[in-house]
Amino acid sequence: MPSQIWLFFLVGGALIQYAPFPMYLSFWVLAAVIASSLVPAWFLARHTPDEACTFDLEPKAARVSRRTVLSAAAQAGDTLLPAHFAGHGGASIATQEATDFEVNQ
Repeated sequence: MPSQIWLFFLVGGALIQYAPFPMYLSFWVLAAVIASSLVPAWFLARHTPDEACTFDLEPKAARVSRRTVLSAAAQAGDTLLPAHFAGHGGASIATQEATDFEVNQ
């Protein structure tokens, strides 16, 4: 993807130089590209604490450990500062059911 960044600059420059509405059309095209990338991202798989990570040396123990930490954080209402959650900063954990957790950022 980064090796094709020149293509974005070329298309953006061509839209500004030759297309009608040069101050608006490039932004509408950019909005359409962003929207079209968000639709497939919405349907990506959600990871659960029971899924094993590639780096888990003992997957069964890691599952138990993850579930224990998430359950304790959800019951206490604590904020976690994990290294591998999406987004920035801390996250609070809420239980939806006995086996499912919801991350609130």
